[in-house]
Amino acid sequence: MIDKFKKEYNIRIEELEASIDSKKLLQFTDRIYKKHLATLDSEVDYFTKLEWILRHSQSAKKLMLSSLYFKQVLFLHENKMKNLVFYAMYYSLFNALLSNIILLPYLTIEKIKHLTHRNVWVLTDNYFVRKGIYTNELLKLLSELKMWREAYSYHLPLSGVNYDFNDYKNKLAKVLPKLFQTSELLSYLTYHSWAKKVTKTKNNYSENQQKCDDLFFSFVNIKDDYGKFRQIDNDDYYRQGYLLKNSDRPMPISWFITEKLCEDLECNWEQHEGKNDFNINEIAEYISEII
Repeated sequence: MIDKFKKEYNIRIEELEASIDSKKLLQFTDRIYKKHLATLDSEVDYFTKLEWILRHSQSAKKLMLSSLYFKQVLFLHENKMKNLVFYAMYYSLFNALLSNIILLPYLTIEKIKHLTHRNVWVLTDNYFVRKGIYTNELLKLLSELKMWREAYSYHLPLSGVNYDFNDYKNKLAKVLPKLFQTSELLSYLTYHSWAKKVTKTKNNYSENQQKCDDLFFSFVNIKDDYGKFRQIDNDDYYRQGYLLKNSDRPMPISWFITEKLCEDLECNWEQHEGKNDFNINEIAEYISEII
């Protein structure tokens, strides 16, 4: 399967391949591919198509968040905002793992919509570490970064900053490409299984309109605990709709993340003006170096 993807799609997973045993990677991909095939029919209903296009879109957005936080780690440290560095480090790693987990066919859409920090640790252990895709060092790094984030978020250590920033930065810089490429590989497994098995989508949206609309809006609608204040991301709404309208199956992440999602981000976020300002364009540049 891996060789097929390389030949047909020129997929980039060199950092991932170099980090693990090739046999384990093949077993991992084969299991997921077979799971997709087992759950798909030649004709899928509209909700299934909607679900997986939204999964791919959300996985891509988590990669963008991970890239954003990683680039801001460097910016914050250079500007002496050391108490915020670990907040950004932790969420860079956390969102990269979320990007992986969202694309697992073993989990329901409801499960991935309500993941906690503990869930991410457990699911990473169950589906990636125990399968030999990642090592236990990744879980240790996640745990340590979470501890430092909480230390500087809630406790404000009066002893100041007593961590080795470069050590953590180097560990994060080394592991993120593997995680990004895992999401890329998972997205190709979805795409290829659909190309292999699915020939058409049932036109049954009207029969399941409420269910479909609830799912669609759940990814663009954020509200407070009282349910009275909310934010609807109109550009996210448009982009999700665009992918749904123009795709007959879930697309690999690299096919749309930099030319669609990152372009939206760059157009709508405030651009840097001075040479020392944070440059939002670095997000797409970093992702394009990896996948």
